[in-house]
Amino acid sequence: MSYEEYEDEPYVIIEKHSGGTGSFLLGIAIGAGMALLLAPQSGRKTRRDIERRARLAKQRAEGIAHDVGDRMNEQLSRARSEVEAKLDSARTQIDFRRQQVQSAVQAGRVAARDAREELERRIADTKAAYQAGVSVGRERAEARELESGDSTDDVAPASASRTRGTRRQSRGAGEASGA
Repeated sequence: MSYEEYEDEPYVIIEKHSGGTGSFLLGIAIGAGMALLLAPQSGRKTRRDIERRARLAKQRAEGIAHDVGDRMNEQLSRARSEVEAKLDSARTQIDFRRQQVQSAVQAGRVAARDAREELERRIADTKAAYQAGVSVGRERAEARELESGDSTDDVAPASASRTRGTRRQSRGAGEASGA
């Protein structure tokens, strides 16, 4: 057979992509409509039947739309509730952390004030001890001057050694007393 002989013969076209559910439902609707129109009934009965089925289809579509709307509202409400719960939890955590920070800052201030008072007390004690040591040193120096002016050269070294010994004893006593 030649090419010309096949020209008049019917052929089938196969498409590579599938139609899907929408195409299938459209085909059913078109087929049902055609069946109603081509059915051996009177025109009035066919029109009433079409109107009845159209009303039923409309009611079903409204019912489905209502159900979908209800589900969406329900999901939206649930999501809103979850977000609000998480926000409340976050606010609670933030308030708790803020209180912790404020407590820590207050404790730090109290500790700093206490440390400052302790340092000031120690400085005052040190100054008092220093002043006492200066006073003792002046008194000893005055006593040495008086002794050196009244005594001879032989006595001065003995009193100097006695003073050194006294210093050693007083140092040892001061260390033992914790000063």
